[in-house]
Amino acid sequence: MDKDLAFIQTSLEAAKSRNLKVSEGRLRSDYYAFMQEQFPTIHKRNLDTIFSQGLYYSWKDGLTNNLE
Repeated sequence: MDKDLAFIQTSLEAAKSRNLKVSEGRLRSDYYAFMQEQFPTIHKRNLDTIFSQGLYYSWKDGLTNNLE
């Protein structure tokens, strides 16, 4: 899995293992900061698309139960 999508899954897995809730806004903000550091020229529209895709795969893996 690409590290960009792994960031979302890793964050949600960590929250699940600690039985913590994660705000979608906070996860999005942290993800954008991570991606901007990795790819400084990435466009926000592309970030939105990749983030949505990451949430979809996390949902399919049952990791979004701790997302609020």
